[in-house]
Amino acid sequence: YFILADILYRRGFSTEYARCLDANEALEVIQGAHEGICGGHVGYQTLVKQIVRARYYWPTMQRDCQPICQECIQMSVACTINSCLQQRTFIRLAHHGHSPCGAFDVVGPINPPASNGHMYFLAAT
Repeated sequence: YFILADILYRRGFSTEYARCLDANEALEVIQGAHEGICGGHVGYQTLVKQIVRARYYWPTMQRDCQPICQECIQMSVACTINSCLQQRTFIRLAHHGHSPCGAFDVVGPINPPASNGHMYFLAAT
């Protein structure tokens, strides 16, 4: 660790100097990176890697990123079918490389219901 111009930095073996952040600065960086500055809406491990590549550091990075990413996933997947249909919510696939699908769309209610009783289905586009 060292101080340069009143800012604390951490010297790492796998990265260059990383700026050390306090809790408030860390939350700001997490939210900014998660919402798109570094690529947006990824899992917590990828989010931590993106923040490290941006040369930031604080001791509880993984522990702080995990609940924010989980909350985001839960909110995007756990919406009720009615609100998804009303808002025409699309769930983007998080993938690495080529994927034949770009989004899912909730379709329904279908009448008559399927033989297993399902009234909605997912269409991949």
